Amino acid sequence: MTNELDTIYVKPSPQNYVYFIDGDIEEPAKYRELMQVLTSMNENDTLELMINCFGGYLHTTTMLSNMIRSCSGHVHGVLNGVAMSGGSILLLSCHSVEVLPHSTLMAHTSHGFDGGKLSDKIRSVQSSDRQLRALYQDVYYGFYSPEEIEDILEGKDSYIEYDEICQRLEKREELIKQETITQAQQMQSELEEMFETPSDELLNKLTKAQLISYVKGEIDVSLDENGKLVLTPIEE
Repeated sequence: MTNELDTIYVKPSPQNYVYFIDGDIEEPAKYRELMQVLTSMNENDTLELMINCFGGYLHTTTMLSNMIRSCSGHVHGVLNGVAMSGGSILLLSCHSVEVLPHSTLMAHTSHGFDGGKLSDKIRSVQSSDRQLRALYQDVYYGFYSPEEIEDILEGKDSYIEYDEICQRLEKREELIKQETITQAQQMQSELEEMFETPSDELLNKLTKAQLISYVKGEIDVSLDENGKLVLTPIEE
């Protein structure tokens, strides 16, 4: 029997894809084709994710969000209508986002339908709370404030319309840009400190063996406040 959902694609690159999420987010098996494309894309490929969605299964949403954010290609989310619940998570998981006029975004906490013993229900709810909290703090970072995320997790639904969505996206982009610049500057500073050229005064105090150990990264060398040579072994 042929499994129509299980299809392997061989394609040239670069490729430009369009995929519509314009219904409820259903069980994971319904998205094998999208998963295959996301897995096979390279850095020159693009995918437009057209979103008009009221949400759906949390575990499917988590799976797709993970694949979008880890995709080697570029996923561009387009909100045209509504991005509610899981739809908002998928939209904000994209590498870039476009919002069309009169659209709405909504975020809320999850609904559970677990059966079983009371102790099982408690553990299930606690696990779901940890998962949802981590997911929201990750995906909604920079779009909602930490206080707003906490309100959403506590059960306060958030509805945002077109103008405010665009404003929040701009602020998020600027925040991420500034954090990237800061991280790059910090890395550059650490590298410069790591590979700082010793002064002539310091080099002249080193023996040949000590200089070799320094070049090999086995020791760190410095001068104390009295000009005395200090050798510090570097542990691997």
